[in-house]
Amino acid sequence: MHPILLPFVLSLFIFSALSYAKDSPENWYQIEYILFEHLNSDRHVLRFEDVKYDPVKREQYYYLTTNKNAASPYQLNEIEKTSSDFTNILSRISKSREVSIFSTGSWQQPIKRGQKLPPLKITGGQSYDNGKRFQLEGELQLRRERYMHAEIDVFLADFTPLPYDDLKTWVFEAEKTRWPLDWLLQPLAYLHPALTKVGESLVPENVIHFKQSRRIKDSEIHYIDHPALGLIITIKEIDPPFEYGDDSEEARL
Repeated sequence: MHPILLPFVLSLFIFSALSYAKDSPENWYQIEYILFEHLNSDRHVLRFEDVKYDPVKREQYYYLTTNKNAASPYQLNEIEKTSSDFTNILSRISKSREVSIFSTGSWQQPIKRGQKLPPLKITGGQSYDNGKRFQLEGELQLRRERYMHAEIDVFLADFTPLPYDDLKTWVFEAEKTRWPLDWLLQPLAYLHPALTKVGESLVPENVIHFKQSRRIKDSEIHYIDHPALGLIITIKEIDPPFEYGDDSEEARL
């Protein structure tokens, strides 16, 4: 191809791709997942991992809700159990002594091909800092290309509270006034009344990072494994829950 024509051809390709994504039909999908921890797994393979606790922070997420009158478009309504394909699977996993369920979700939403969607926020396990932090935190990202794709990206950690808002405060505090190092390592020190004055920080320990992606064909059930965690997920195309053009409230309930 002549070099002069290359920019023109590339611009046509980009324009065609953007036009296709814009004009792509909006199909409805039902998504369901179960995220759990292996309680008796061999984590020997993780002993050499030095995982930095660094969850992605985004401006916008999807959130699951049971509120049928949710005002935000980023609140996804959880479906009824009678509509779920995971009812029996969830029941069996819940009875197992080998795993502990951290998070589940079942919902329906429209997705266009090539559409950039915010991920679903996922939390689970023990809560800290009055419910602001969780033992498990992360996200589930969906995207539609020729097939549907799902990417799980979560961190699992145990948090130890220390009596300072920021450890730098402790490092640079005068030696006469700062807490001794061995005090910071004593659980009883966390209950000291001084905590109300100097604050508290959470230090993650035993950090595990579970990040994998999978292409999912219609109605397939996929099991994504990890030495410490596991994800079961399915995505299937469904009929719209209402008729397009019918704006009545009854049609959308």
